[in-house]
Amino acid sequence: MALCLLCALRMWRAPPYARTPWVIATAVTGAAALSVKWTALVTPALVAIVSLTGHPFTKRRLASNHIVLAAITALALYTACFWLHFRILIYSGMGDPFMKLSFQRTLIGGKNYSPNAISDGFLHNFVFLNKQMYIANKGIKARHRWESRWWQWMINMRGLLYYNELNADNKMLNEKIYLIINPVVTAVTLASLLVFVGICVAVFIRKRDQSEKPTRSLNLQAFIARGSFFLAAYVLNLLPYLEVARCTFLYHYWPPLFYALLATANMVNGIPSRRFQVYVSAGICILVFAAFLYWSPWIYATPMSKEAHARRRLFGKHWL
Repeated sequence: MALCLLCALRMWRAPPYARTPWVIATAVTGAAALSVKWTALVTPALVAIVSLTGHPFTKRRLASNHIVLAAITALALYTACFWLHFRILIYSGMGDPFMKLSFQRTLIGGKNYSPNAISDGFLHNFVFLNKQMYIANKGIKARHRWESRWWQWMINMRGLLYYNELNADNKMLNEKIYLIINPVVTAVTLASLLVFVGICVAVFIRKRDQSEKPTRSLNLQAFIARGSFFLAAYVLNLLPYLEVARCTFLYHYWPPLFYALLATANMVNGIPSRRFQVYVSAGICILVFAAFLYWSPWIYATPMSKEAHARRRLFGKHWL
């Protein structure tokens, strides 16, 4: 996902005659992200919108031949992943019930296996499997003790416990691996998003002085364009989880968090004073590292007393 956005930025900045390699790279990385997780769709979709409209990162839209090339490349890679899957899938396994009976008959070792069975063909299986993936994901209703909601991710209110055992040498100490976001990162990114929204509202309401220097105006426009893109990506990555019925976990927040971090970088980059930018960046890094050291026992399962664990619970019973 991140690589797709990087390749897209390179593609938009490249002159038309030098764009082809970046067009292919963007399509490949976007399709690769989508083939891993459908929720990664937001990034390649936004890249496509910018490429088709020419706003806000490029002065002109992508040429028609480049658009066609990107579409064919992305579709080819996404399809190729499934072709490889079906190519090596010749034996029966736990996932047999996921596929239709005609496919199960081609799986060696399965109860429905038939040596004379004829495959339905790749295209049929490809469409069927993608449809089943959507239906199966939508049909997940089971609850989980450590599930969390999208609004809890934004404030780091609930993590995910992976490991919880007593120390082998000292039963008074407990070892835990607990997934959380660095609390400083949570605070800084959320504050950056809120401040950016406030700036946008202020700019919209207030008419800027007509005598303002053009360079400053252009800098403000670029700042708002970048921030709006990151904010839109952040919100769009959260949207699928607003009304989802299945249980969700903190790791589903990684794509929105990625764009929240970019929005934070844009805010720091928007500070007029270069020296102050350095001070703010250094301060954030120091605080992030200090928080990492404090909560690192939950990363490395460092043995600690119950009291030490309790001191690290910012949200009380919601943490651990």
